[in-house]
Amino acid sequence: QLCSIVVRLDRMGFFKLGRLERGKSGEVKADKKDGEPLLEAGPDERKKRDHEGGSMAAKPAAEGRSGAATRVQAGLSVNDFISKTKTQQRQGLKPSGPELIAYARYLGIDPVADHDLLWIAVEALEAPLPSDWTEHFDSSDQVFYYNASTRVSSWTHPLEHVYRDTYKTIVSLRNSTMSAQERADALSKLQAEVRQMDQETQKEVNKWSEHQDEQGNRFFFNKEERLSTWTDPRPAKMQVLYLKMKMLRLLLSSSAGT
Repeated sequence: QLCSIVVRLDRMGFFKLGRLERGKSGEVKADKKDGEPLLEAGPDERKKRDHEGGSMAAKPAAEGRSGAATRVQAGLSVNDFISKTKTQQRQGLKPSGPELIAYARYLGIDPVADHDLLWIAVEALEAPLPSDWTEHFDSSDQVFYYNASTRVSSWTHPLEHVYRDTYKTIVSLRNSTMSAQERADALSKLQAEVRQMDQETQKEVNKWSEHQDEQGNRFFFNKEERLSTWTDPRPAKMQVLYLKMKMLRLLLSSSAGT
């Protein structure tokens, strides 16, 4: 029952907003006087600034990229591979081959013992960004991520840890020496956590609606919290929920077969 839940994002409500004014960040509180959200420069202007080297999103310090600098192949770092993959994704291609295997190892996945879990690596490469994060490329075409709220830049995707944890949870449960009762209790607890997450995520997703400014740029507004952002916050929230549900289905199926 839990695993068959589908949330349709196209049913989000819409309501009209007036003229937008620029603020100092990508996600800020709405003006209390008239209720209009304050946004920073639109997506097109942000892209132009990045290209011209004028982006406010400063790339992370070189010493902070130990994970991104890990080599997936000779001469190819994780960051190189991710940047290459994003180019392929724009062409409708999916990552595969030795590079994907190496990226899976980078995430902590054993591609030999747990070959059936390589989908975690594939989905990690396709993960959407939370609303307060944006994606940028430096002058060397290296991808990095910037949080407009905290003004922090990172070489790693902000949801990377979720995929690492998902793999660890699956492996620890299905390879454990638990008794049948202990395993049942663990799965029951996980099922309750996913059910709670489902309720909270649906409630959070329903707070957001999509709009357009006078230039035709899409933005998203949370009427309850009076927040606005250029990045749709719903896909990232739904992706984390979907990942947890998929993990639960896999573990329940594995448990039923033992």
